[in-house]
Amino acid sequence: MKTELTFDMLPVEQQEFASQIGMPAYSKLIEICGGGPPLYIPRLAELERNQRNRRIQKDFNGRNYHELALKYKLTERSIRRIVRHK
Repeated sequence: MKTELTFDMLPVEQQEFASQIGMPAYSKLIEICGGGPPLYIPRLAELERNQRNRRIQKDFNGRNYHELALKYKLTERSIRRIVRHK
């Protein structure tokens, strides 16, 4: 018999999180990740940066550093660093 998770069962430090995402989503998270290693959830800015860097790597033709710097509003040095880490 499966016990239904209720808000009052949660540790105080988890209650705010559960109230933000809702108990059904929190229950699913426990089902998937409960008891495992700490879960890392990236910030949206990190996901956007990773997506931008993949586009830069895809657009890179071996010599268009300046063009990509202008297109993505970055320095040529940043473009070089991004394409070097393919």
